[in-house]
Amino acid sequence: MGFQLAFTPSGRLTVVETAADDFALGATTAEAVERQLSRFAHALAADQAEGLFRLATEKIEFALSPSWAFWRELAVRYLAALCHTPEAAPGAVPDVPPPSDAELTSLVLNVPPMPGAEYVNESALSGIWEDLDRWVRKQVAAEGGTLASFLERHAPLWHQVGRVCFHLAENRHDADHPFAFLATYASGVRGGSRVVYRPLSEALREFAGAKNKSALVRLLTPVHRESQ
Repeated sequence: MGFQLAFTPSGRLTVVETAADDFALGATTAEAVERQLSRFAHALAADQAEGLFRLATEKIEFALSPSWAFWRELAVRYLAALCHTPEAAPGAVPDVPPPSDAELTSLVLNVPPMPGAEYVNESALSGIWEDLDRWVRKQVAAEGGTLASFLERHAPLWHQVGRVCFHLAENRHDADHPFAFLATYASGVRGGSRVVYRPLSEALREFAGAKNKSALVRLLTPVHRESQ
Protein backbone atom coordinates (compact mmCIF):
# COMPACT_ATOMS: atom_id res chain seq x y z
CA MET A 1 0.00 0.00 0.00
CA GLY A 2 1.15 3.54 -0.75
CA PHE A 3 -0.01 7.12 -0.30
CA GLN A 4 -0.37 9.89 -2.84
CA LEU A 5 -1.29 13.52 -2.33
CA ALA A 6 -4.33 14.84 -4.16
CA PHE A 7 -5.83 18.32 -4.47
CA THR A 8 -9.55 18.97 -4.13
CA PRO A 9 -11.67 21.52 -6.03
CA SER A 10 -12.11 23.39 -2.73
CA GLY A 11 -8.36 23.96 -2.52
CA ARG A 12 -7.43 21.38 0.11
CA LEU A 13 -4.79 18.68 0.18
CA THR A 14 -5.91 15.16 0.84
CA VAL A 15 -4.19 11.79 0.92
CA VAL A 16 -5.35 8.86 -1.18
CA GLU A 17 -4.16 5.29 -0.90
CA THR A 18 -2.51 3.68 -3.91
CA ALA A 19 -1.32 0.21 -4.73
CA ALA A 20 2.32 1.24 -4.53
CA ASP A 21 4.54 4.32 -4.48
CA ASP A 22 7.48 5.09 -6.72
CA PHE A 23 10.20 5.85 -4.18
CA ALA A 24 13.95 5.47 -4.32
CA LEU A 25 14.41 3.78 -0.97
CA GLY A 26 18.18 3.97 -0.58
CA ALA A 27 18.98 2.46 2.82
CA THR A 28 15.39 2.90 4.02
CA THR A 29 13.06 -0.08 4.16
CA ALA A 30 9.64 -0.05 2.53
CA GLU A 31 8.07 -0.49 5.97
CA ALA A 32 9.88 2.60 7.31
CA VAL A 33 8.73 4.61 4.30
CA GLU A 34 5.13 3.55 4.83
CA ARG A 35 5.29 4.45 8.54
CA GLN A 36 6.65 7.92 7.86
CA LEU A 37 4.19 8.64 5.06
CA SER A 38 1.41 7.38 7.29
CA ARG A 39 2.43 9.92 9.94
CA PHE A 40 2.40 12.68 7.33
CA ALA A 41 -0.99 11.51 6.09
CA HIS A 42 -2.51 11.60 9.57
CA ALA A 43 -1.01 15.04 10.24
CA LEU A 44 -2.40 16.40 6.97
CA ALA A 45 -5.82 14.93 7.73
CA ALA A 46 -5.86 16.59 11.15
CA ASP A 47 -4.47 19.96 10.02
CA GLN A 48 -3.25 20.68 6.51
CA ALA A 49 -0.74 23.32 7.60
CA GLU A 50 0.73 21.21 10.39
CA GLY A 51 1.10 18.32 7.98
CA LEU A 52 3.00 20.49 5.52
CA PHE A 53 5.20 21.84 8.31
CA ARG A 54 6.12 18.30 9.33
CA LEU A 55 6.68 17.29 5.72
CA ALA A 56 9.16 20.15 5.30
CA THR A 57 10.99 19.80 8.61
CA GLU A 58 11.30 16.06 9.22
CA LYS A 59 14.34 14.18 7.98
CA ILE A 60 13.42 12.05 4.96
CA GLU A 61 15.93 9.43 3.87
CA PHE A 62 14.28 8.40 0.62
CA ALA A 63 13.34 10.16 -2.60
CA LEU A 64 9.74 11.31 -2.45
CA SER A 65 7.33 10.61 -5.28
CA PRO A 66 6.44 13.68 -7.41
CA SER A 67 3.20 14.64 -5.63
CA TRP A 68 4.82 14.57 -2.17
CA ALA A 69 7.95 16.35 -3.42
CA PHE A 70 5.95 19.18 -5.00
CA TRP A 71 4.06 20.10 -1.85
CA ARG A 72 7.14 19.66 0.29
CA GLU A 73 8.95 22.15 -1.94
CA LEU A 74 6.20 24.74 -1.40
CA ALA A 75 6.44 24.31 2.38
CA VAL A 76 10.25 24.50 2.23
CA ARG A 77 9.99 27.78 0.32
CA TYR A 78 7.73 29.16 3.02
CA LEU A 79 10.14 28.13 5.77
CA ALA A 80 13.09 29.67 3.92
CA ALA A 81 11.21 32.97 3.61
CA LEU A 82 10.16 32.76 7.28
CA CYS A 83 13.72 32.21 8.45
CA HIS A 84 14.95 35.29 6.60
CA THR A 85 12.57 37.67 8.36
CA PRO A 86 13.95 40.05 11.03
CA GLU A 87 13.64 39.35 14.73
CA ALA A 88 10.31 40.16 16.38
CA ALA A 89 8.89 40.40 19.88
CA PRO A 90 7.93 37.18 21.73
CA GLY A 91 4.69 35.74 20.43
CA ALA A 92 4.92 37.64 17.15
CA VAL A 93 6.00 36.70 13.64
CA PRO A 94 7.17 39.32 11.12
CA ASP A 95 5.48 39.59 7.74
CA VAL A 96 6.63 36.77 5.48
CA PRO A 97 6.98 37.90 1.86
CA PRO A 98 4.72 35.78 -0.37
CA PRO A 99 5.94 34.19 -3.59
CA SER A 100 6.06 36.53 -6.56
CA ASP A 101 3.64 36.09 -9.45
CA ALA A 102 6.49 34.66 -11.52
CA GLU A 103 7.33 32.11 -8.82
CA LEU A 104 3.70 31.04 -8.51
CA THR A 105 3.37 30.68 -12.27
CA SER A 106 6.53 28.58 -12.39
CA LEU A 107 5.16 26.30 -9.67
CA VAL A 108 1.85 25.89 -11.51
CA LEU A 109 3.67 24.98 -14.71
CA ASN A 110 5.57 22.28 -12.82
CA VAL A 111 2.68 20.62 -11.01
CA PRO A 112 3.27 16.86 -11.33
CA PRO A 113 0.56 14.36 -12.25
CA MET A 114 -1.73 13.86 -9.26
CA PRO A 115 -5.46 13.63 -8.63
CA GLY A 116 -6.83 17.16 -8.84
CA ALA A 117 -3.76 18.65 -10.52
CA GLU A 118 -6.08 20.70 -12.74
CA TYR A 119 -7.25 22.63 -9.67
CA VAL A 120 -3.75 23.79 -8.70
CA ASN A 121 -3.42 27.40 -9.82
CA GLU A 122 -1.74 30.56 -8.53
CA SER A 123 -4.64 31.42 -6.26
CA ALA A 124 -4.73 27.92 -4.77
CA LEU A 125 -1.00 27.97 -4.04
CA SER A 126 -1.31 31.38 -2.39
CA GLY A 127 -4.08 29.95 -0.22
CA ILE A 128 -1.88 27.05 0.92
CA TRP A 129 0.96 29.49 1.69
CA GLU A 130 -1.36 31.72 3.73
CA ASP A 131 -2.77 28.72 5.59
CA LEU A 132 0.73 27.64 6.59
CA ASP A 133 1.58 31.19 7.64
CA ARG A 134 -1.53 31.43 9.84
CA TRP A 135 -0.68 28.11 11.49
CA VAL A 136 2.88 29.18 12.32
CA ARG A 137 1.67 32.50 13.75
CA LYS A 138 -0.90 30.71 15.87
CA GLN A 139 1.68 28.27 17.24
CA VAL A 140 4.24 30.99 18.04
CA ALA A 141 1.57 33.10 19.78
CA ALA A 142 0.33 30.10 21.78
CA GLU A 143 3.83 29.26 23.01
CA GLY A 144 4.56 32.89 23.85
CA GLY A 145 8.20 32.70 22.86
CA THR A 146 10.10 34.07 19.91
CA LEU A 147 10.02 32.67 16.41
CA ALA A 148 13.61 31.54 16.95
CA SER A 149 12.67 29.53 20.03
CA PHE A 150 9.72 27.97 18.19
CA LEU A 151 11.97 26.86 15.35
CA GLU A 152 14.64 25.62 17.73
CA ARG A 153 12.04 23.44 19.45
CA HIS A 154 10.11 22.16 16.43
CA ALA A 155 12.55 22.51 13.51
CA PRO A 156 16.11 22.58 14.92
CA LEU A 157 17.87 22.61 11.56
CA TRP A 158 15.71 25.44 10.25
CA HIS A 159 16.51 27.44 13.38
CA GLN A 160 19.97 28.02 11.88
CA VAL A 161 18.75 29.22 8.49
CA GLY A 162 19.17 32.92 7.78
CA ARG A 163 21.98 33.25 10.30
CA VAL A 164 25.66 34.05 9.99
CA CYS A 165 27.94 31.24 11.13
CA PHE A 166 31.64 31.47 11.96
CA HIS A 167 33.80 28.41 11.37
CA LEU A 168 37.33 27.98 12.70
CA ALA A 169 39.46 27.03 9.70
CA GLU A 170 43.10 26.11 9.29
CA ASN A 171 45.18 28.84 7.66
CA ARG A 172 48.13 26.97 6.15
CA HIS A 173 49.59 30.01 4.41
CA ASP A 174 50.35 32.00 7.56
CA ALA A 175 52.54 30.37 10.22
CA ASP A 176 51.98 33.28 12.60
CA HIS A 177 48.20 32.94 12.33
CA PRO A 178 47.54 29.22 11.77
CA PHE A 179 43.79 29.56 12.24
CA ALA A 180 41.19 31.95 10.88
CA PHE A 181 37.46 32.44 11.09
CA LEU A 182 35.44 31.71 7.96
CA ALA A 183 32.12 33.57 7.77
CA THR A 184 29.21 31.79 6.08
CA TYR A 185 25.46 31.99 6.23
CA ALA A 186 22.91 29.20 6.38
CA SER A 187 20.72 29.55 3.29
CA GLY A 188 18.44 26.55 3.68
CA VAL A 189 18.06 22.86 4.51
CA ARG A 190 18.67 20.09 2.02
CA GLY A 191 16.77 16.84 2.27
CA GLY A 192 15.48 17.73 5.70
CA SER A 193 18.79 16.62 7.18
CA ARG A 194 21.59 19.02 6.28
CA VAL A 195 21.97 22.78 6.58
CA VAL A 196 23.34 24.41 3.43
CA TYR A 197 26.11 26.95 4.11
CA ARG A 198 27.20 29.57 1.57
CA PRO A 199 29.90 32.26 1.69
CA LEU A 200 28.65 35.37 3.46
CA SER A 201 29.65 37.47 0.46
CA GLU A 202 27.05 35.62 -1.64
CA ALA A 203 24.32 36.53 0.83
CA LEU A 204 25.29 40.19 0.76
CA ARG A 205 25.19 40.26 -3.03
CA GLU A 206 21.94 38.29 -3.21
CA PHE A 207 19.95 40.32 -0.69
CA ALA A 208 21.36 43.68 -1.74
CA GLY A 209 20.62 42.93 -5.38
CA ALA A 210 17.08 41.86 -4.55
CA LYS A 211 16.71 44.88 -2.24
CA ASN A 212 15.67 42.47 0.51
CA LYS A 213 16.35 44.79 3.41
CA SER A 214 14.62 42.64 6.04
CA ALA A 215 16.81 39.63 5.21
CA LEU A 216 19.95 41.77 5.39
CA VAL A 217 18.88 43.18 8.75
CA ARG A 218 18.23 39.71 10.17
CA LEU A 219 21.53 38.46 8.81
CA LEU A 220 23.76 41.25 10.07
CA THR A 221 22.10 42.41 13.31
CA PRO A 222 23.52 39.55 15.46
CA VAL A 223 27.00 40.17 14.03
CA HIS A 224 26.77 43.86 14.85
CA ARG A 225 25.42 43.12 18.33
CA GLU A 226 28.24 40.71 19.17
CA SER A 227 30.87 43.14 17.91
CA GLN A 228 29.84 45.83 20.41
